[in-house]
Amino acid sequence: MSNLNNTWGDPYKYKGVLIYPVQMKYHEKFYQYVNCLLIEKNKVPDVRVIKMSYLRFLFELSHTSKEYYICWRYLTKLLILVFKHKFHFLFYGEKLFIKIGKKILSENDFGDIRKIICKQNLVVLNEDLLSPEVQRAINEARNFMFKKEIPATTEENVLSFFAATGYEPEKIKELTIYIFNKTMQRLNLLKAWEVFMYPMLRSGDINKLPHWLSHVPERGAYDDVTMTEDDFNKKTSDSMYQK
Repeated sequence: MSNLNNTWGDPYKYKGVLIYPVQMKYHEKFYQYVNCLLIEKNKVPDVRVIKMSYLRFLFELSHTSKEYYICWRYLTKLLILVFKHKFHFLFYGEKLFIKIGKKILSENDFGDIRKIICKQNLVVLNEDLLSPEVQRAINEARNFMFKKEIPATTEENVLSFFAATGYEPEKIKELTIYIFNKTMQRLNLLKAWEVFMYPMLRSGDINKLPHWLSHVPERGAYDDVTMTEDDFNKKTSDSMYQK
């Protein structure tokens, strides 16, 4: 998938089916529904489940309890958002399909669709198999970081976007989640550049400040709780110097 598709807010064409990025006006529904794509299927200690397609997994999971039945409802509502077209689930013997207009997609195709939806809307899919100890450590680190610095709410982000760009709220609603968040990321770089450029020029450390037009790597699944070796060495050396 070309990132320019996402930059322009264009749909992605998969086997003749258009998959649309979600607009900001639907962001609350999207973040509720997309949870159905984030269940870690391969952590279920059952070979049969691991071999299943993700769509088949959701279907069977939805029949285990009322709690999980909502996952199938969320999936249906999510696909309505991204297909913008009527669709049906079909069963032929043991096979599960999605019919959209005259196009029919297999349950294995849904694995690709899942990845496309997440990439279009900047949702990080984590399919790593970690030990319980490592997963527990990551969860504890995330809880600590959340308590240390509570992230801005969507309302605060929208108002910040408005203040920085002059884009009226009605226009912001029409932006895709991808464009909104990528623009906010670039604005953060721009503001940091404007604030720190001259002090760092005077100190001779300007090369340590990322230019606001520089490349921004894609966010990884653990970027919020990990750091590079260089960053770690810098932080520890700074701490020692302060002492």
